[in-house]
Amino acid sequence: MAREQSRLIVQANRLGDIGLTTLAFGIAYHFRKLLIPPIFHELYTGPDYGLLLLMIIIIWYVSFSLIYPYSTQTERTYAQIFGSVIKAVCTGMLVLIVCMYALRIIYISRLMMGLFLLLDVGLIGDKLRIEQTAGFECIFG
Repeated sequence: MAREQSRLIVQANRLGDIGLTTLAFGIAYHFRKLLIPPIFHELYTGPDYGLLLLMIIIIWYVSFSLIYPYSTQTERTYAQIFGSVIKAVCTGMLVLIVCMYALRIIYISRLMMGLFLLLDVGLIGDKLRIEQTAGFECIFG
């Protein structure tokens, strides 16, 4: 029973991190319009961003499953877990860039992708910090 409950908590944390990743992508997408000069507002905003979000969700799920081991709060420090987050997100971004190159998706704002990377690490890191500060005794990630 405890093992099943542990798996459920790990899956919930992983899906929560994917939700934060999706939120970071949405924020980066909308900030992109604010950060670029008005002359460049006519950049390609077609369906590749929807495809890109789908690719991000799939790649990040696999990345968090393989690289970012969810563990109990007492086993690892915040710095160790945050290091795993950075490793998982950067690996996911590298795989995403390779996939974009292979699929010839070229009309993606590099400014948006950089902002997305920073927001993703920041949001997931804040989630970890809140869980650590609140003293959750459950499996956290």
